[in-house]
Amino acid sequence: MSNMMHIYGQHFGMSQRPFSLLPDPDFLYLSPAHSKAATLLRYSIESRTPITVMTGITGSGKTTILRHMMRDLPADTTPILLQNAARGSAEILRWIMQSLGVQYTLHLPQNSLVDQFEGFLARQLSRGKHTVLIVDEAQHLDRAALETLRLMTNINVGKRELIQLVLAGQPDLGDRLRQEDMAHFTQRIGVWTELCALHSRQTAAYIDHRLQVAGAQPGLFTPQAKARIHAMSGGIPRLINQICDLTLVYAYTDLQMQIDRDFVDTVMQEAGTFIFALAGHTDADTAPGTALAKVA
Repeated sequence: MSNMMHIYGQHFGMSQRPFSLLPDPDFLYLSPAHSKAATLLRYSIESRTPITVMTGITGSGKTTILRHMMRDLPADTTPILLQNAARGSAEILRWIMQSLGVQYTLHLPQNSLVDQFEGFLARQLSRGKHTVLIVDEAQHLDRAALETLRLMTNINVGKRELIQLVLAGQPDLGDRLRQEDMAHFTQRIGVWTELCALHSRQTAAYIDHRLQVAGAQPGLFTPQAKARIHAMSGGIPRLINQICDLTLVYAYTDLQMQIDRDFVDTVMQEAGTFIFALAGHTDADTAPGTALAKVA
């Protein structure tokens, strides 16, 4: 813990930073949508579903759900996590081999790469291990890469499939998979779940949950402050974290022990454009919930 974070934590009685942008399953708040997603992912692993898909807008918590799932995988399961994977089919195979630490020859033909990967999966099965390939930010994959992944799920020994595929990505992924030429892929999908933004009450519960996990005292944010944060964030968890974290820093520097609606407004007037720029918005006026926040 940094010196600044130590002082920050002491001021509010926290043992951890509650609104870090890093995906941390210890802080996972299970809204109805997130609880459903977590349950379906667990079901898909246990039932050996060939392909599982999870989609959701940027910052909705997909990576945190994946980390939660990976932490609870059975002991006989080997996860392979690819993040921001390359677009092409040959590249995706090389990324997988690199992730496994499997030696391969550069510029090896794709068929040879597939043979090497199948050999790895067969060795895993002989050791009683099951392999799950998890691709985060899968909206970046092109059609050829997706087809390569689909073909992997056809690899089997007897009645046992050697690999499961879990894809997580932004709504663009869902749009691509719904296209007519992806029918062979979608027919292999056994579970498809979508994450959405939080409602106002869920945002308040989300803030309270993360503060409680960090050890903060109840009531740090007033109900009106939480309502304002919801309006400004549109209920997107990553934006909620950014607003809450910066508000706590400002509160610490001003020796504030409680954060009300006016204080949130003051902080956002000074730093709101920066926060929304981080979220991919060039102007605070176009950020989720901003119009609601201005008229609330």
